[in-house]
Amino acid sequence: GSAPGEIKCPSDVAFLFDGSVVIADRDNARLQIFDGQGNFVKTIGSLRFKPRRLSVLKNGNIAVTDAAENCVKVFDMSGACVTSWGKKWYKSVFKSPCGIAVNSAQQLIVSDMERHTLSVFSVEGKLIRHLQSDGPADIHNACLEYPNGVCTDANGDIYVADWGTHCVSKFTRDGDFVEHVLTREDGLYHPAGVAVSGSSIAVTA
Repeated sequence: GSAPGEIKCPSDVAFLFDGSVVIADRDNARLQIFDGQGNFVKTIGSLRFKPRRLSVLKNGNIAVTDAAENCVKVFDMSGACVTSWGKKWYKSVFKSPCGIAVNSAQQLIVSDMERHTLSVFSVEGKLIRHLQSDGPADIHNACLEYPNGVCTDANGDIYVADWGTHCVSKFTRDGDFVEHVLTREDGLYHPAGVAVSGSSIAVTA
């Protein structure tokens, strides 16, 4: 449904620091926040908004990849969009921004499914570096084909759910390929999201 508290095509979810939950309600063009008991709290959104993935910054702001304008938007808890970038200034960077994660330096790691890249930005949108590998995807290399969900672990290493290669790949914080953590041989098929907690990995496909 589309009423407050109703969800239509959820595309991502994250915990806020107060224990509440924020959900990317994609087809209703909004974020929705619920308390720890599941009670509806508020809606956050903007014009021309189609949230794909989200990540929570240390200050409590919410960074979102927006499929409607192919950009990243950052909202504060009042619902205001405090910054938005990618649509105008980074035409040569984003074609289809998808996964987003925050590293320990409070930089944003963004996957672009159509450009087959990972990129690191400041919260304000300054491009810091591209993370990507060239060549065929095998046990020694990670050629990104439609990288989707992204997360980081306690060491700052980066995990990518690559929809195209049916792999979850691990990179160092500097973007050097480490290994394919999960592959098609493990039964993985078109992974979309990934989360890491200690030695455990959760994948949605």
